[in-house]
Amino acid sequence: MKTKLMVILVAFAFIMAIGCSVVSAANPLPASNGTSEISVYITANAQGSLKSDTDIVFTQGNGNLLNNPPLDANGEGQATIAYVEKTVATSGTINYTQSIDLDTAVRGNRIQS
Repeated sequence: MKTKLMVILVAFAFIMAIGCSVVSAANPLPASNGTSEISVYITANAQGSLKSDTDIVFTQGNGNLLNNPPLDANGEGQATIAYVEKTVATSGTINYTQSIDLDTAVRGNRIQS
């Protein structure tokens, strides 16, 4: 009885793994010829309270980004990364330092097709 139940459970798990593992995605954007770099450095000292909001959004595409959306159906694409941080400190002496670097240069080995 235990062997039959185990076989059924393993078969069920196998069928679920095959049926649920279908993944599809859009074509990735090719690496651009140019690179962009953004650096943000914030330092603050406060007595009492401190509030810091940092929002960075970087969009890169292979078409005109001024008219998007909608994207052109001929293979136009765009990639967007975002960083959002909300920091609140209350009561006391606050020494706050933040450093953010964003660099789109390709690093390391790259597979070419």
